[in-house]
Amino acid sequence: MDFNKIDLLPKIRNFVAKFLKGWPNPADEVIELGLRTLFILNEGRPKTGPISPDIWGRSQAQNLVLEMLDLLEKRQPLLGRPMRDKYIFRKSTTAVCFEHHLSESTFFRIRNKSLDYMARVIILQEMSNRLSRARLQQLYLPAPSYDDLFGVEETRDSIVAYLKPLKYGQICFISGIGGIGKTALADAAVRQLLAEIYVERPVWVKPDSNYAESPHGNPDLLYKTIIRTICREIFPKSGIRPYAEQLEMVLNELNKNIYLIVIDNLELEEDTDKVIEELEKIGSISKFVVTSRTNKTYQGEISTVYLGELSESDAFEFFLAYTASTGIKFQSREQKLFEEIYRLTGGNPLAIKIVIGFLNVIPISQVLIFLQRGQMRSVTEMYRRVYQKAWALIGEDARHTLLSMPLVGSTGCTMETLVGMTSLPEDRIVKALDELIRRSLVESKKIEEEERFCIHQLTETFLYTDIIGEFD
Repeated sequence: MDFNKIDLLPKIRNFVAKFLKGWPNPADEVIELGLRTLFILNEGRPKTGPISPDIWGRSQAQNLVLEMLDLLEKRQPLLGRPMRDKYIFRKSTTAVCFEHHLSESTFFRIRNKSLDYMARVIILQEMSNRLSRARLQQLYLPAPSYDDLFGVEETRDSIVAYLKPLKYGQICFISGIGGIGKTALADAAVRQLLAEIYVERPVWVKPDSNYAESPHGNPDLLYKTIIRTICREIFPKSGIRPYAEQLEMVLNELNKNIYLIVIDNLELEEDTDKVIEELEKIGSISKFVVTSRTNKTYQGEISTVYLGELSESDAFEFFLAYTASTGIKFQSREQKLFEEIYRLTGGNPLAIKIVIGFLNVIPISQVLIFLQRGQMRSVTEMYRRVYQKAWALIGEDARHTLLSMPLVGSTGCTMETLVGMTSLPEDRIVKALDELIRRSLVESKKIEEEERFCIHQLTETFLYTDIIGEFD
């Protein structure tokens, strides 16, 4: 491991040095430094509040420093013994140099080597802890809908940089048209944050999931739905309680411990305004990410990110990667055809994916003729036309399977669940899913080695408005 490239090293070395200097009762800010920097000091923290120099935090820090000194003394006694005499037994530098036959300059070299050694050992523990904890925390997130990010890496990093410090009232608002990648961007930022900062846990809220009646268009109901969902996630054993009690429980917890909460896929401006307004009132130490189709800039400390279309170069990289993953061979001589696809889809990732799905059964030249037919005046019209064509291309089993997908929620479902929902034999479900995945109408992701299937919100909207609506 190249420790010189780890930004934690100077912070941890500084923490160890200041802790030893103030042993056994260093200043509160030294304890806070350790608690903010190190996940391993926060593990098992009782629910008494985050990042505070309480008795528990001091005890954790003392145990860690003593453990490092013990290891140093065991492996390098010529370094460890003088350090223990100086900082634990509180002997003067002169006395330590006399007892260990050292010059003062030699002792200071020993101190620097010891601090470096202890900081490096702590980093090894910390990195292992962060990796395992991030994996566990990611189980609370929906399956990612992407394999790689294209053209938004800097935007993701700016979101992480904004949310990373310990502050009150942090809200990141991500806006953009449907299918542009807002959820993927939020997911990528959250996953990176989970490996870099200590949070109690992430909570992902998609307000219209698992509710018989969509709360969209009713701002008060929508916000109550969000609070109830957060309460159920944080307090799974709380049972059914009045809304006022749930609200109080959630607000108290969000102010005591740091949570990373994503409120995903708000559609209407009045809904988004209500959610942002209420989150600003909370002003807690927890961190919020809100995604919405509302293109609006909010005042105050809110960080606003507008996610636009992919540039042509980024869209081409995305196009090549996705065609390769689906087994479609795209020749370099067809670059002009891609440029036309880019012009007609507007660099929208979801639209590009669905068009790629056509290429399994239709020559690319015919796909372009289809896209060009009829002047598509809006993104909505473009999507509707693309989805209608995709629906016309799939077989009856694939249609039957796709019509069942809106029932599974944002977390997706297993093959076994789909067999039960559709009453189709498993071999026919396998073929139907293969067809739907190749058309980019269904996405397959593995969570803890379990394969799950889900659909994009826009696909669900198309099914309800254009397909299911025909039977009402």
